Amino acid sequence: MAFADSLHLDGLKVTVGLRIYPGTVLHSIAVAEGVIGADDDLLFPRFYLTARLRDWLPERTAENNAALYPACATSGDANERL
Repeated sequence: MAFADSLHLDGLKVTVGLRIYPGTVLHSIAVAEGVIGADDDLLFPRFYLTARLRDWLPERTAENNAALYPACATSGDANERL
C-alpha cells in the first residue's frame, strides 16, 4: 500500500489468489471446495484462496485501508466483479 500511495493514484484494484485454469489440480480442488462449479467458464478469470485467507483478507484490508485508501476496491470474494 505504501508503494501505491507513492504513485498518488485516484483508485486501486488488487486481485489476490491463484488463477484457476481448467484441467489442473487447482481446478479439481476449487470444484471440490465449491469455489467454482465443474462447468464454470474460466475465460473470465477465477481465483483460488484458501478458506483461511478468504475469511481473513477482506476484513483485514477493510480494517487497515478504508480510512487511508477510500478509493481502494476491496471485495469479500476474489472472484467478484468490481
